[in-house]
Amino acid sequence: MDRAEVTAVVERFYRALNARDLAGVQALIDETFAADFAARLPPSLPYGGEHDAAQMKRLMKGLLTAPEPVIDPEAIKIERLLAAENEAVVELSFPWKLPGQEPLATGNIEWFRFAGGKLVEMLVLYRDTAPLAERVAQARAG
Repeated sequence: MDRAEVTAVVERFYRALNARDLAGVQALIDETFAADFAARLPPSLPYGGEHDAAQMKRLMKGLLTAPEPVIDPEAIKIERLLAAENEAVVELSFPWKLPGQEPLATGNIEWFRFAGGKLVEMLVLYRDTAPLAERVAQARAG
C-alpha cells in the first residue's frame, strides 16, 4: 500500500473510534485486517497481550460500548502520524481511567504494518505502563 492508502486506513480507524462508531470499526477490521493479523499490547494492562482480528473486534466493542471505558474513545487525539509505504506510526494522547479513579494523562505509539494490502500487525507501545499497572493493582485491592 502506498503512503496515501496507509494514511487513509489509519485515519479512518481513529475517526471511527472518536465517533464511537462500532459498525465503522468492525467494518474496517473486516475489510483491512489480514487473516494472520496480530495486535501486540503490553501484557501488564488489563487488555494486554496478543490479539487476532476477532479478539480486536471484541476489544473494540468493549471500548466503544462501555459506560466508563478505560480509554474514552472520543478523547483519543492523534499527536503525530508518520506514514510510508506499508507502514505508519501514530503518536496518541488520551486520558486513561479506571472506574472511581481520576483520569491519568498518558498516550502511546502505535505502529501499523501492512502487507499485500492488509494490516498484518499493530504494535502498541505505551509511554509508561507502570502508573497504569499501579492503578489496576489499587483497583483490585479495593
